[in-house]
Amino acid sequence: MDDLYRSLLELLKEESAVVGRLVEFGQDEAIALQDDDISAIKGAISCQEEEIKKLSVLEERRAEVLDSIDGQDGIERAGEMKDELEIEGNCLAARLQELAAVNETNRQLANQALTFATVVQEALADVTGGYDEKGRKTDSPGFTTIDTSA
Repeated sequence: MDDLYRSLLELLKEESAVVGRLVEFGQDEAIALQDDDISAIKGAISCQEEEIKKLSVLEERRAEVLDSIDGQDGIERAGEMKDELEIEGNCLAARLQELAAVNETNRQLANQALTFATVVQEALADVTGGYDEKGRKTDSPGFTTIDTSA
C-alpha cells in the first residue's frame, strides 16, 4: 500500500511540473498575443498541446492509483504520507488556478485582437464616401481615401 501512496505522490509532483510548464507557455503566448507575433503564438500553442497530452496520461494514471487505494478514503489512511500528499495536492491546485488565470488573460487578449480586426475590416468594407480616383470628393459607395486593395 505504501507503494501506491508513493506512486500517487510522484504523480502529483509530475502533474504539478507539467502544469507549471503550461503556465510558462501560457505566459509566452500572452506576450506573443500582445506583440501580434503569429509564429510565437503557434509555437506556444504547439508546446501547450504536448504538455496537455502528458497531463492527460498522468491524470489517467492518478485516477487508477486513486481507485486502487479507495479514493479520498484511502488517502485518509495514508499515515505519515498523508501530509505530503495534501501538500502536493494543494500545490497542484494552486498551479491549476494560476493556469486558469493565464488562460483567462489569453482569452481576453485574443478577443481584443479579434474585435480590433473586426472593427478594421468593417471600416474598410463599409465605405460610403471619400474621394474618387481623380481626387474629387464623393458620397458614392465604394470610394475611400483608404487603399482597400490589400
